[in-house]
Amino acid sequence: MRQTLAKITLASATMLAVVGAMAVQNDAETIQLVQNNRNEWRFSVGPVWSDGVDAKLGVKNIPQLKRAVAKASAVAGTTKEEAKAAAEAGEYDGGGYLREDGVLTDYTINWKLPESAINEDRTAFVMYNAYSEVSGTSSSSYSDYNSGNTQDVDDTMTGIAVELAREMWSNDSKTIGIDFAFGVNYFFNDEIFAANGNAQSTASSQSIVAGRYKTVVGAEAAIMEYDFGSFADPTDGMMGYGNPNGGAGPNIAWKEVQAPVDEQISSSSGSKSSTSMNYSADGDYEELEFVVALKPWYQVTDWLKLMGTFGLATSRGEFSYDFSMTMNNATTKHSEDIDEWDVYGIAGAGIMLEYDCLNLTLDFIGRFGQDDFEVDGDYVQGEIERGSWYTRLLLGVEF
Repeated sequence: MRQTLAKITLASATMLAVVGAMAVQNDAETIQLVQNNRNEWRFSVGPVWSDGVDAKLGVKNIPQLKRAVAKASAVAGTTKEEAKAAAEAGEYDGGGYLREDGVLTDYTINWKLPESAINEDRTAFVMYNAYSEVSGTSSSSYSDYNSGNTQDVDDTMTGIAVELAREMWSNDSKTIGIDFAFGVNYFFNDEIFAANGNAQSTASSQSIVAGRYKTVVGAEAAIMEYDFGSFADPTDGMMGYGNPNGGAGPNIAWKEVQAPVDEQISSSSGSKSSTSMNYSADGDYEELEFVVALKPWYQVTDWLKLMGTFGLATSRGEFSYDFSMTMNNATTKHSEDIDEWDVYGIAGAGIMLEYDCLNLTLDFIGRFGQDDFEVDGDYVQGEIERGSWYTRLLLGVEF
């Protein structure tokens, strides 16, 4: 891009130098031009070709299915054996416990049980150890999805150009002059984005069992002592001395502690789950450019003119995309248009062939100072680098 602009600037400067030299050395008698039907206004129209755009785009907000591990042991919580072992050891859900006493043998003061576990007739604590386990194995299949791919637009973007120009100044011999021009360039839709992908995850198990072990701890005397105020109110909702070294704490007889009883709550088998997802997206880009410019020129012969272009341009780029996603047979479709304006400079050079009031212009225009097009849509993000040059072939008429 820098080399292109340097060449344009050098060519334009050279042309202006030649124009100045010719203005000094030539007069109306030296160069005799045939100016048939010469007018100040010129309207031109024709095709325009740009070097295209470079898109760096990707998808976002796409569900990523969790990868399941094939033939792994499925675990839903505490196993049945773990719950039974804890209950037999006197370690209960909710933080309650019964442990060996360091002094007593048939009794223990080394216990802490929640007040909320006391039964209705206030004769015992009812403690639980819950379990939930999945027996057998689970299997899964998974295929990664593509995060999105872009297709760089190396081919030129085609469009149409319209220009209205007026001669602002020329010397007496009509060998040099300056035109003022207003132009519009429209570049047609160009496919710059395409993405697609899919993912699937399945899992199954043979058996799911949930339940709990129930342990009844007879403690009517200890509960009664709390009710009569023999001991301080429970701390953090827990009754008991909780110390193995003796003391004045309430005691519980080991013979009042019943063996854990299994209470199975639910059981199921053959469970299976599956999740699938696929998506596709495609996007187009178009651009509308408005130009105001000064066009210095040098009349080489009565039918050939050299022209330069220096000006300012503003353009509106628009990226439009369609997105479709299907997940577990439910389809979501989304379309979005994102537009952005930009202001930058232009410079270029060209030639014009003239016959009577008709003319044919071929010029090359370079852009400088333009910004990238930032894309931040609902499902697509990234940037689009605008084209750095374009060339036009215009058929014009003077009036």
